[in-house]
Amino acid sequence: MPDLNVKTHGPLIEFSYNLFSNGMMMGTGSSLDKALEWKEDGTAVLTISENVHGQTTANEYLVTPEAAQKVRDLVAEKHLEELADKEFPIMMYDNFVSVTIRMTFDDSSLGGSTRNNVTIQGGSYHNALKTLEEKIEELLKECEDTGEFIRTVTPEANIFANFLTEQGKWICTCGSQNTTKFCPNCGSPRPV
Repeated sequence: MPDLNVKTHGPLIEFSYNLFSNGMMMGTGSSLDKALEWKEDGTAVLTISENVHGQTTANEYLVTPEAAQKVRDLVAEKHLEELADKEFPIMMYDNFVSVTIRMTFDDSSLGGSTRNNVTIQGGSYHNALKTLEEKIEELLKECEDTGEFIRTVTPEANIFANFLTEQGKWICTCGSQNTTKFCPNCGSPRPV
C-alpha cells in the first residue's frame, strides 16, 4: 500500500544549502551558501557564495550531469521535502549556527506552480540532521570538485555596499543600513 504522506513533486530545479554562524564578538558573522540550479538546457550550475565580515565572494561551476543527478537522487530517496513539516530547534550557545536547506520543484506538470519552494530550517548538525547534512556537504563538494570553474561573480550586494560607502552609508553583516561608526542593530563596527 503506498504511503499517503509522501508528497509528489515535479523535477527538482534548484537546491541550496546555507550555513550561517554568528559568534559573541561583534562582526563575527559569516555565511556559506551552495546553490545548485538546473538550467532549461539541462546543464547544472553550482554557485558557492561566502560572506565573511560583510565581504562576499561567489564562484560558479558547471556541474557534471552525474554529480547533479546524485543531489536529485538524494532528495527523492530521502523524501527531503517531508522534513519541511518538522521543527528542528536552533540551539543557542556562544556561537550561534543555523542551517537552511531550500529545494525548488517545477510542479507545473502536476498542475502546480513552476517554482514550488520547500524549506528546512534548524540548528546546524542537529542530531536528526547530522547524517543528512554530512551527505549534502559531500555531494555538493563532489559537484564543485568534478565541475568546471566558470567564473567569479561580483554580487550586487557588494556593488550596492560600495555605492553606499561612497555616500557615507554602509551595510552591516546583519543586513542593516547604517551611517554611524557602529551598527545600532548588532554593534558591529563600520568596515574600514
